[in-house]
Amino acid sequence: MGIAIELFLENRAEEELREIGSRLAAAGLGEDLFAQGTRPHLSLAVYDGEVDLDRLESTLQAFAAETPALRVTMASLGCFRTEEGVVYAAPDVTEALVEAHGAYHALAAEFAPVLRSYYRPGAWAPHCTLAMGLTAEQTDEALVRLAEWYRPGEVQVETAAIVRFRPHPIRTLAQFPMGGGGPPA
Repeated sequence: MGIAIELFLENRAEEELREIGSRLAAAGLGEDLFAQGTRPHLSLAVYDGEVDLDRLESTLQAFAAETPALRVTMASLGCFRTEEGVVYAAPDVTEALVEAHGAYHALAAEFAPVLRSYYRPGAWAPHCTLAMGLTAEQTDEALVRLAEWYRPGEVQVETAAIVRFRPHPIRTLAQFPMGGGGPPA
């Protein structure tokens, strides 16, 4: 089973990022991830093993209740030149974003044995995947197109969710509004 902890973005930003992902797919640069059920998001954690979903849901609910919605500036584009071949939009890494990531992992320590190493505190590179499964040449072409199409902007991160991505279909298992009783950090 593949489980992710995702932070969903406000509707306006989600629509803009969906459009960009669809344009990349239409240009033959990866599959349309968003047509497959994925929502534009920032992943806090990805688990590649069995997790107790009830305990994970309780953990995420506590995190969302304690964590204010976040304002982030989606400021840059990039790629992971791994076998996954990913292009993405990335937020400026702020103290509030790093603190939220750390707070989640402090609450979710029991799940660390099945956490992908990319998502561990100190190794995390927050990003919103726009296309994946790209060759090196496709990655280069996607970055050229993204430089034309993408406009940086401030967005609100407002929902924390548990998403099952394997086996297909992709499915949101639980989601909680972030609030913590205060304004966006």
